[in-house]
Amino acid sequence: MDSSSYTAEAMPYKNITLGSSLIASPRNHTNHSYWSSPSGDFAFGFLDIGSNGFLLAIWFNKIPENTIVWSANPNHLVPSGSILQLTTHGQLVLNDSTANQIWTANFRTENTTVSHAAMLDTGNFILAAANNNSQVVLWQSFDEPTDTILPSQVMKQNSILIARYSKTNYSEGRFHLRMQSDGNLVLYTRIVPLGSQGNPYWASGTVGSGFKLVFDLSGSIYVSAKNGTALTYLTSETPSSNQQNFYRRAILEYDGVFRQYIYSKSDKAWKSVSDFIPSNICESINNGLGSGVCGYNSYCETGENQRPICKCPQGYYKVDHVIF
Repeated sequence: MDSSSYTAEAMPYKNITLGSSLIASPRNHTNHSYWSSPSGDFAFGFLDIGSNGFLLAIWFNKIPENTIVWSANPNHLVPSGSILQLTTHGQLVLNDSTANQIWTANFRTENTTVSHAAMLDTGNFILAAANNNSQVVLWQSFDEPTDTILPSQVMKQNSILIARYSKTNYSEGRFHLRMQSDGNLVLYTRIVPLGSQGNPYWASGTVGSGFKLVFDLSGSIYVSAKNGTALTYLTSETPSSNQQNFYRRAILEYDGVFRQYIYSKSDKAWKSVSDFIPSNICESINNGLGSGVCGYNSYCETGENQRPICKCPQGYYKVDHVIF
């Protein structure tokens, strides 16, 4: 990242000082800790994913299910006792319990060093440097999304979302969304476990004009031109009179569908809103593109929220019960 072009959001936050660290431990353990945003809406730290290990993640911290919006190590869960450290040299490093480095925040600086980190109320985690009474962002989680984007977040050209493998398996799955350098936003199948790109099954049609994907504070998600003009909307919501009563997120889910969800703090539940991209996943990936969304020797029907339901012809049975 070019540090000269980014300044930290103008909002209050609590600095995380160099030398700070977190240790992976279960949520009900006395040693479990995390770095919170000022409001407490978001947290950054370790979450135990069943008995499989720990994910270094950002999550909605005031929601009982701790909905995850970003993770550093989806393909490599770490054991209890693993350590995340903001080193005295300003590096953010995840080591497992045997001191093997699993992940680090990569960024380039020119004569600038990290002075602190912060978990912001937008859901963005930053590494920043103090510069003449201002804050320069050197690295931010918003620039390296996993499967989710949040209000105020943008996806620049060459950014990508990768769906998780299944509802409970956070490793990289079978679909991705790419904001291409040609300005087109495209959904692709993804070949697992190779990780190579498969066939496209939806596109925004903004080749030559698209510049970035925007999730604005009103809840609209759209591809914009370089001058900020909205070119095509993925989802568009009528703004609530009080945005403070809701949380929002948009996610490329494990079934290959991009959905926006809203969480009412009074109803205490996530609800899908607006349009689904694509509108019918069964038809979109069953158009001469090989095995379709359900795989070979099967057929697809859509259920609630356009969720695909995979079925087998008479006389066959499912081999993989995990995905759909």
